[in-house]
Amino acid sequence: MMSSVIRQEIWLFLLSVLHGASLALFYDLFRSLRRAIPHGIVLLSLEDFFFWMTAGFLTFCLVFSGTDGVIRGYVAAGIFLGAFFYHKTVSRWVVFVLGKALQLAVETGKKAGRLTKKLAKKILLENFLVKELNLRKKRGKIKKEKNKRDKRGSINETEKKKKSQ
Repeated sequence: MMSSVIRQEIWLFLLSVLHGASLALFYDLFRSLRRAIPHGIVLLSLEDFFFWMTAGFLTFCLVFSGTDGVIRGYVAAGIFLGAFFYHKTVSRWVVFVLGKALQLAVETGKKAGRLTKKLAKKILLENFLVKELNLRKKRGKIKKEKNKRDKRGSINETEKKKKSQ
């Protein structure tokens, strides 16, 4: 029979292996995002800072809860082995699939943006044209009325000139 201490240490080792693999998966999310969307050095640095702060906090939580804050070599080895085996086995495929999915999402978003822009332009143009046509109709009516008044005025003036002669 195995003692409870040994069983607990084995579970902690297995948990640290899983922890290392999950940290590598978390970093692969950033790698996939970088493949889908080109990044500048500032954004890249911020992503790395966020990753390392999160990884440090999660690792601290694992070590603190599992060993009461005592750093054990087998926990560090388990984290390393988990990340190493994940990286050597499925990392390439995860980055490829996530990268393609994110690229597809970005391209779809760009197409949707272009379509929205075209629709907005069309709607705005139609509204502008409707307003312009209404304005021109009003102007046309005003000109017609003015022309009618001018014609009436010129007819009355010519009649007045004939009568005065």
